[in-house]
Amino acid sequence: MAWAQRTDFRNDLKITFLSWGTGSSKISYERASWPDQTDEITFGLIRLGYDRFNNNPNGMTVRYAHKWIISEHDGMPLEGLYLRPELVWSKYRYDSKNGGRTTSDMCALFGTAGYQHIWKRLVMDGFIGLGPCMGNRADTYYQHGFITWRTTGAHLAFTFGMKLGVAF
Repeated sequence: MAWAQRTDFRNDLKITFLSWGTGSSKISYERASWPDQTDEITFGLIRLGYDRFNNNPNGMTVRYAHKWIISEHDGMPLEGLYLRPELVWSKYRYDSKNGGRTTSDMCALFGTAGYQHIWKRLVMDGFIGLGPCMGNRADTYYQHGFITWRTTGAHLAFTFGMKLGVAF
């Protein structure tokens, strides 16, 4: 089916399902702009959610990803197995283990793989990724969207997640 003839969904709005349980709330907007490619932006508020580290975090996170859908299903521009580079920035203040308020300001670039499925209008998106990071990390190693390696010499980060939403 030619791109111009597609009538399927080209946009979706999703929440990061697991983020509330880790101290933040994230919402994503995705748009299919080219055949087999989409752009996705995610905004998150760090503080809205359950804080398992009990360190009173307060800040924000932003993610941008460009997806290449490598196994499109039935001509649906948003559905299938994908690869994507993803840039993530996270900045927040928190109560450090040593006392006092400290700022964490980190950036990471991920190579991410995932699968997105659409059932009627329900969007389900699971992903996992790894990549380099830099900045001032939190003493918990959790950056509200990714986890940094606990070794002092490693500048690597790991991310994974599950997003649920609606296609339109």
